[in-house]
Amino acid sequence: MATVKDILDRKGATVVTIVPDDSVLTAAKLMNQMRIGGVIVVEDDDIVGIFTERDVLRRVVAERLDPATTQDGLCGIVTSGDLLAHQAEEQADTIQYLNSYMFDIRT
Repeated sequence: MATVKDILDRKGATVVTIVPDDSVLTAAKLMNQMRIGGVIVVEDDDIVGIFTERDVLRRVVAERLDPATTQDGLCGIVTSGDLLAHQAEEQADTIQYLNSYMFDIRT
């Protein structure tokens, strides 16, 4: 099975970054130039977020905002792992509810 190191060895270890004060337009131009789907947002050598193509579409284009003047800053990062954990919790709640309903367990 491939490791993260194997993938980085093949892909390369270049990390493209922007700062929080950069505009969405700057980030989009950089992503196009580098042919990548996202950039890491850094401030004082600390990673403070990630900005992706999806952010451009959902938060700027769909909201009809001007990409030359927009960069609201990091609100948080949601990963696929976060979504799976949330889904698992919801399913556990549903299972508990159905179990109580089926077996008339009153709490």
